Amino acid sequence: MASAGSGGSGGGVETPNPNVSDLLQKLRLTEEEVAILEFIDDDEPDAMAPVEWALVGKVLSPVPVNVTMVRSAMKPAWGNPVGLKIREIGDKGDNMFVVEFGCSRDMKRVLAGSPWMVGKYSVLLQEYDEKVSAADIKFDHMELWVRLLNLPLGWMNRSRGSRAMGLIGRVVQMDVDADGKASGAFLRARLLLRLPSR
Repeated sequence: MASAGSGGSGGGVETPNPNVSDLLQKLRLTEEEVAILEFIDDDEPDAMAPVEWALVGKVLSPVPVNVTMVRSAMKPAWGNPVGLKIREIGDKGDNMFVVEFGCSRDMKRVLAGSPWMVGKYSVLLQEYDEKVSAADIKFDHMELWVRLLNLPLGWMNRSRGSRAMGLIGRVVQMDVDADGKASGAFLRARLLLRLPSR
């Protein structure tokens, strides 16, 4: 009876079973196999319709979050938009998804209202780009509304208020009236904040 890993014919010398890494090191490609595959975005008769109103999202959770949980939390928060579809992309622990909307208005409203929350974790959203792979998508910033309380009255306006808000992040939008003045007890602005790299 031959032992596992024996050469089978003569000598009785045992050789260990090759592992996958040994086999891959011996792998040699032919010229035909080395050819590079090119992806061309030509219109094909059976090609799927392009995605019109979509965003890419990520749940900032240290543990994997199921896309079903994202859908059940976001659908009512977003006002049950017609034609909403959410599908998972990337690796399981990436917590990334694509969300498609039935109209541009719903997509813009959801993007402007971010950040959203799934449980106690923030959901970051950005515009969808069909030419980018999931591995290349970077979530390195977020926009959010910020309030500054107890400012001197002379700072409750667009020009000085922008300077104060600029100390926190890049000002995207100031919430002021037609005269450029804050209309409440605080100054409010939407800011873009850079996230620390992981």
